[in-house]
Amino acid sequence: MFPVHILVGICSLHLGFILTHTKKGQLRWKKIPEYSWLIIGISIAFFSHAIIDTIGTMYTYHEASPTGPLFSTTVYYLWTLLSMYLIYFALNEDFRYIYGIVAALFFDIWDHFVLRVISCSIDGYPEGCMNLYANRFSYLQIHNLEWEILYFTFNGMKRYNHNKFFLIVEVLILLFLIYLYRIFRIKNPIQT
Repeated sequence: MFPVHILVGICSLHLGFILTHTKKGQLRWKKIPEYSWLIIGISIAFFSHAIIDTIGTMYTYHEASPTGPLFSTTVYYLWTLLSMYLIYFALNEDFRYIYGIVAALFFDIWDHFVLRVISCSIDGYPEGCMNLYANRFSYLQIHNLEWEILYFTFNGMKRYNHNKFFLIVEVLILLFLIYLYRIFRIKNPIQT
């Protein structure tokens, strides 16, 4: 769901700006710093990851894999290409979007890359290293927050993340976020 996280990261910065500025671009409160919109936007983007992944684990097709069956591989590479395009687009539109994108993807960057690489390097890069899920450092995974939400909110409920039909849910979420971004960009542009 990288494209969803990327779009939410972008929209979160607009939300931060909307919460701290009037339509004319003036601060709502005189005693807050000018950059407060960025801090709020980054915070929203960061915490959104847990909510999006929780919903995604339940109601979107989550079997995309670069080495799986044809459907799974196709979905994986389409989402990867879309993610690269969205990052390219965002950087050309407003370089500050990178802050929201990195914040929205930080769970995955930390858990899937940083902790996994450290874990694999300690083990001497065993075969199938990328299949390890930072086993040594599971207590440091930020996704623990997501799993707490998942088991607290959806405990015992049926998951649809292996059902190809639920790819439609992910596409609908993407379309909604693109629409939301366009509304924000037109009606509430970041003016600083």
